[in-house]
Amino acid sequence: MLQRIVGRLGHGRAVPRGPDGLRAALQQKNFTGLIDGPLDIQRPAFDFPDMIFAVHHLALPYFEEMVFIAERFLNVHLVLSGTMHLPVVAPWEFKMYLGRILRDVGSDRIIWGSECPLLGNPQPVIEWFWNMQIDGELQERYGFPEITENDKRRILGENQAQLFGVDIEQKKREFAQTA
Repeated sequence: MLQRIVGRLGHGRAVPRGPDGLRAALQQKNFTGLIDGPLDIQRPAFDFPDMIFAVHHLALPYFEEMVFIAERFLNVHLVLSGTMHLPVVAPWEFKMYLGRILRDVGSDRIIWGSECPLLGNPQPVIEWFWNMQIDGELQERYGFPEITENDKRRILGENQAQLFGVDIEQKKREFAQTA
């Protein structure tokens, strides 16, 4: 059903997806009762390879299924929104999620999402993320890669800038001229 909806919408570069994100958006357009979990993304990801599917909240509680889908479809990106409380309350769990995505999907399809309207100022979590490493035990036990500064730059903004067609170097020059 989702592939018909995406085809009918016929615009946009990204379709947000999470447990309830797309459902709410579709209900506003009177598409009700058509979405059930992340598996419905596979067909439209295949049918519309030029469209980007940004899956919010890592599709929790469907993480395993979503990683499997993102591994196979290069137009499926995973957004960390909805998980930014984890560095504060469950940092090991967050590193498990992130390590798995880095290993199986790659840093070029992970997008930062802070949920700052719900959690407040995102700066402490951004700083934690920037200083965070994937623990050696997780690397040894699960084969997770280290997270590099390049990975962090991609996740924190470069990937999203690329999706929206923003030339980062040009923006830096523009900001330098106005400073």
